[in-house]
Amino acid sequence: MDPSRPQLPPETPPHAPTSTEPPFTQPTQPMGAELAPTSARARWGVRIGLVLVAVLLVLGIVGLRLRNEAAGGGARGGPGGGGPGGRGPGGQAPAPVRTVHPELRDVPIHLEALGTVTPRETAVVRARVSGQLDRVLFTEGQSVHAGDVLAELDTRPFRVALAEAQAVLARDQASLAQARATHARGTQLHAHELISTQDLEAQAASVATLEATARADRAAVDRARLDLTYARVVSPIDGQTGLRQVDPGNLVSSADPNGIVVVTRVDPIDIVFTVPQDELGAVRTHMQAEALTVEVLAREADAPLATGRLTVIDNRIDTATGTVRMKAEVPNDTQTLWPNQLVEVRMLLETRRGALVVPDAAVQQGPDGAFVYVIVDHHAVVRPVRIERIVGELAIVAEGVTPADEVVSEGHSRLRPDAEVRLEGDPVPGGPGGDNTGAGNTGTGNAGGAASGRAGGAASEGAGPRGEAPRPR
Repeated sequence: MDPSRPQLPPETPPHAPTSTEPPFTQPTQPMGAELAPTSARARWGVRIGLVLVAVLLVLGIVGLRLRNEAAGGGARGGPGGGGPGGRGPGGQAPAPVRTVHPELRDVPIHLEALGTVTPRETAVVRARVSGQLDRVLFTEGQSVHAGDVLAELDTRPFRVALAEAQAVLARDQASLAQARATHARGTQLHAHELISTQDLEAQAASVATLEATARADRAAVDRARLDLTYARVVSPIDGQTGLRQVDPGNLVSSADPNGIVVVTRVDPIDIVFTVPQDELGAVRTHMQAEALTVEVLAREADAPLATGRLTVIDNRIDTATGTVRMKAEVPNDTQTLWPNQLVEVRMLLETRRGALVVPDAAVQQGPDGAFVYVIVDHHAVVRPVRIERIVGELAIVAEGVTPADEVVSEGHSRLRPDAEVRLEGDPVPGGPGGDNTGAGNTGTGNAGGAASGRAGGAASEGAGPRGEAPRPR
């Protein structure tokens, strides 16, 4: 194309449609520019919110710390603070403890175990012959003696059997008498050689046979009389009847599993209990020396229900539990104890004379064994001890402490080796010379700290060199 020639506007095609609408113009502002201010404001709002949350969190932590320090009497003492009753500069508050002195006393040594009340004798009363139960002659729960009639069976069949046996015996006795007379005549005739020896021997054999038959008949009569006696069911032992197992009118026999009633002897009564096999040697040693007293207590009770003595030690140890069974006999005339009742057993082995004891709560356990805290110059000192035995709430100390030592009995949770302590008799913290934190000590602090500091500083200057920290709540 020649650049020197003038450029003509392009011609509109003849078929192009004409439109009266203004042509579309591209916006001069980029897309999304209207949303930019809104996004910036949102980011600033998030930042401000995070800053406010952080400020509130810091203020909360500071307020909680100041409140705890105010409740504990301040974090630092004034010039008059410190000493045995308050905090020293930069130190912890003395731990309040209660102490005791080891005592020499006589201590009874008991073995405690769980036991079961076991009746001395138990008998299931059954009918010894089969028949119909005619009458029941006992009351449930009645105390009976051996030989008392408890029930009766219908005796008519047994009386008939007795009469029949007696009749058979009478018949055979008559036959025997006749045989004996025949044998006597045969003996005389044989002497004159009127009968043969064979006939005489046959007569003698007949007499012997009838004599044996008569003896069998007498046994049958005795058996019938015995069955008639068995128709009256009696108690075989002294004791107390239980619930009736069968009613009159029923057929009973010796094969009935439940019988008619169960009779149990409850006075005296036995207690069966188990003790660890490690205590077997001590029990046997003391049992050979004297009878061991056994106290029977109800569950979670202190007063004994009855007192008896140890009678039997089982001849073997249960390998599954490592225990040995023992039995004690206990009088039970008041029927305080009942068969199969669960009880606690306390058996006195010996009384240890002049044993050195401390409260069981005073003994602590550490990696090297048992120890106690002993107070020396208002400081808790660890003292290893050897405990011989725990008896109730007392611990018998074999070695480690003396009656002159002051042993911590309560307040172990805040103790550490060589920790400073406040004894029970010391002045209560928070009094004159208190150890408080605030302007009286450091010259700084919030409103609560300043008030407590002024009070603590003034009290310290006016009361003396010893400060007391208020008791922690």
